[in-house]
Amino acid sequence: YQRRVRDFLCQTMSRRSISALLLLLALSSSATFYKAKILVYDQEGTDCTGTPGNIGGCSKMEKHFEQYMCQGDDVMIRACDDNDCTRCGSPRPNPYGYEQGKCVSDFLRVVCTKQAVQMGESPGSGSNAHKHEVTAKNRIKALSAGTVSNKQNTHEVEAKQRIAHMKEEL
Repeated sequence: YQRRVRDFLCQTMSRRSISALLLLLALSSSATFYKAKILVYDQEGTDCTGTPGNIGGCSKMEKHFEQYMCQGDDVMIRACDDNDCTRCGSPRPNPYGYEQGKCVSDFLRVVCTKQAVQMGESPGSGSNAHKHEVTAKNRIKALSAGTVSNKQNTHEVEAKQRIAHMKEEL
């Protein structure tokens, strides 16, 4: 009887230990964030065609910076106080509709890398990052203000219609 109890306890402990280990591994891997790059494409084209400019994963917003990162296939952001994205808040889902590898507004795409982000670590930026970032943000402001040319506006309207259609299908 004692042997059966001992064997049972050994088996139970092993199962519990394995379950706990698997749970810890799942939690640690799901908490890993990877660097993301924001790619800006030719704004005269459609569906992110042409050669993109890489503006990196740390982007200046109006009054703060945002660090872009990926967790699985989800694109996450966190608000940061500095231009290197080293003093940042907690990650949260992005409010802009970015999805890993999907073209947005015909000229923006977020691409996830395999390089892990250490919380507080800067994701870095390319030497042309500022130029591309300014161009993209000027384009977004022009779209919002309605001051783009008819050709550009037509592309934006078509893109918004495609996005709305895709959302309806989901």
